[in-house]
Amino acid sequence: MDPTAEPWFSPAFADEKLATGYAVALDAIEQFATVLDQPHTAADVLVAQQALEQLHRRVAAAQLDNQGEIERQALHRLDGHRSVQAHTRHVLRISGAEAYRRCTAARSLRDLPEVAGALRVGRISPD
Repeated sequence: MDPTAEPWFSPAFADEKLATGYAVALDAIEQFATVLDQPHTAADVLVAQQALEQLHRRVAAAQLDNQGEIERQALHRLDGHRSVQAHTRHVLRISGAEAYRRCTAARSLRDLPEVAGALRVGRISPD
């Protein structure tokens, strides 16, 4: 990772716990990525692949939980969007298809707590 690269988004959390949690997570990811850039044994490279996938799944679960909360509270209306999908597409700078997929998945997880739990611990993929 290029530590001088500017992020497309710099969060300004009002809640200090969210700000601290985000900073700690970002720092941990950067440390792990820096270590991954160094030479490793084949076994460690393969284990890292699985570890990264588990992290991806857990972050995806948090994203979908957050997405569900945006819909539950109708927070998309605060910035003038008519739908959660439109809000998601514009705010996250993702395709309409990806926004649709996330909105649909968030709604599904609301009704499937066992599946949501499996995703939160990285046992299943959001795909």
